[in-house]
Amino acid sequence: MIHIKSLLIILLTCLAPALKAEERPFYFIQMSDPQFGMYAAIEKGSGFAKETANMEKAIAAINKLSPAFIVITGDLVENLTDKQQLAEYQRLKEKIRKDIPVYQLPGNHDLGNEAKEENVKLYLERYGYDCFSFTIYNCCFIGINTQVLYGDNRPREWQQRIWLQHILENAKQCNHRIVFGHYPLFEKDFEEPDKYQNIPIAMRSLYLDIFDRYGVSHMFSGHLHYPSEGTYKNFHAVGTGAVGFPIGENTKSGLRIVKVYPDHIESEFVELDKIPTDIKL
Repeated sequence: MIHIKSLLIILLTCLAPALKAEERPFYFIQMSDPQFGMYAAIEKGSGFAKETANMEKAIAAINKLSPAFIVITGDLVENLTDKQQLAEYQRLKEKIRKDIPVYQLPGNHDLGNEAKEENVKLYLERYGYDCFSFTIYNCCFIGINTQVLYGDNRPREWQQRIWLQHILENAKQCNHRIVFGHYPLFEKDFEEPDKYQNIPIAMRSLYLDIFDRYGVSHMFSGHLHYPSEGTYKNFHAVGTGAVGFPIGENTKSGLRIVKVYPDHIESEFVELDKIPTDIKL
């Protein structure tokens, strides 16, 4: 049984910064899957020197820009119990300019595939929240813990879904309602079969119905380690490649630049060596 106390806990652990009602074009940056330790896991080595180099390159480029905010969509580390990986991620995140807000979300490597309650609680102890919402320039942004959709933690998923619908209900006057998460609901086709790369179709359909009802236009995710895009009605599922280890023959490490205008949204995945020094709106 779910208790009111449990619902209050998840409401309090989801960030909701202050409203900024002014409307104007702006841009933000999404990074995903820094996953410190993945290169070593794949290449049978040790350490995380390559992930560090990639993050340092990304952060150096970001610090020369002025994004409205940054979102890191999960798989912060390869091994959720590795203290060195966790410390290196936190050390580098602290190098981002202090005037640029940074939000982060958990991935399957941060919570485990099943998103067991003890792992969610450990994540909350480390980072303070596993979902967030804020409004800036009359656009509503919501970050959700997609691992509880993929895994077996149904009480957390239910609590989060109630919170999500409450946020969306109060965001009807926003120009855009945009969601972030680690797992994409789907990769290319909303009817594609269940697989490691997407949310199971029963849960996927439930959230697509919610997003359609409240006019969510985009969900930016990671997990795949390569860019992807699919659509369902007016909803765009946008997958961003990894700032860490890339997957795919022609895939490079990079990040996504998202331009937000009052009437539309543009986004581009950019390789680390091709991040511009200035962004025109």
